[in-house]
Amino acid sequence: MITPYMTDEELWAAAYKDFQEIKMKVGIALEQFAHNLKLHSGQYRAIHSLMETKTIRNKTKNTWNICFMNDTHCLMQIDRHKKRR
Repeated sequence: MITPYMTDEELWAAAYKDFQEIKMKVGIALEQFAHNLKLHSGQYRAIHSLMETKTIRNKTKNTWNICFMNDTHCLMQIDRHKKRR
């Protein structure tokens, strides 16, 4: 558990332990995010779909908010749209 009274070393150790526990869940969430970004021909993407947040809880009840963002997709979409004109 992470508390406000922990030293930097204790925080680092607790965060690393939590990371070791949640890294598989984060990896799966990242794969799902990347899969959802794939466009098929004729599809367009709305701006809000370029970012996704996930809340992951570990066994010690620490809550981690993970945010996935894709900032290059919008440029690719604009380039595709210009080519069609």
